[in-house]
Amino acid sequence: LLDDWKTETSDNFDLGIIFNSKNIRLNASAFYSKQYNVLSNVNNPIVNVNYSQSVGNLSSYGAELESYFQIMKGFTFFANPSYTRFSYDDNLVVISGTTSKTIEVKGNQSPAVPKFMLKTGFLFERKGFFANAFAHHTGARFGDATNLEKVPDYTLFDAAIGYKVKFLQNSMYFGVEVKNIADKKYVGMITFGDEQQNGGSGYFAGFPRTFVGSIKIDF
Repeated sequence: LLDDWKTETSDNFDLGIIFNSKNIRLNASAFYSKQYNVLSNVNNPIVNVNYSQSVGNLSSYGAELESYFQIMKGFTFFANPSYTRFSYDDNLVVISGTTSKTIEVKGNQSPAVPKFMLKTGFLFERKGFFANAFAHHTGARFGDATNLEKVPDYTLFDAAIGYKVKFLQNSMYFGVEVKNIADKKYVGMITFGDEQQNGGSGYFAGFPRTFVGSIKIDF
């Protein structure tokens, strides 16, 4: 049954533009990808058994942008959005009981992959003192390939402050960071199969409000 397995391959195309000036830095890119021979749990009609076979073909495309704007000396605003479409090219067929069943996955967004993501915030550093504030937005996702189990979008806010001092020939950093300031309740990791039907995925709560202290020495 495994003799027909093939090596997964892909064709990837990327187009990027970079712009740098005294106060602005931009890095924009668009991509398109085709993946072939992806292992998918489907039916082999010769033996009438479901098992992982090299039959999956997927397509993805999207765009990403990294942008940084220095508003004043030591103070920078940034926004890094991304958009991704990732889906099977065809439906999949499996055996359910004694009958074959078509899983409608063609064109559906792949499980756990959000279409839209954004990280934005401010960076400040002056005379050894630094402070950062971030917002992370993750768009709606699906927990299954049939796109019946929709997971809501969420936004997290983080902040950090610290101080850098010279220590002989080295630098020492003292910092405090707060993650998920608003203590947002959300779905973090999703366990799934690329062809997972509804009811078969696992969902795990994201981390709560967390405080982190750190000391770092650069030698």
